[in-house]
Amino acid sequence: MFNGVEIVLEYNAKVGTHIDVLIDSQSKTFDKALDMFHKHIMKHIQERRVAPNGCQGVTLVEGVICT
Repeated sequence: MFNGVEIVLEYNAKVGTHIDVLIDSQSKTFDKALDMFHKHIMKHIQERRVAPNGCQGVTLVEGVICT
């Protein structure tokens, strides 16, 4: 739980190429939760991706599903 938003990371060990980030918030609007995701989660993933000892060359794909 971070700032009123539940965050769940799922790693597909069979394929080994996907990490799903699921966010859920009862107190924030969709736009606020998505903004929080970009500022506090994606920022760190992107920084790690380009770090010399990170995962350089990895392509990030973002998809949003609302239910």
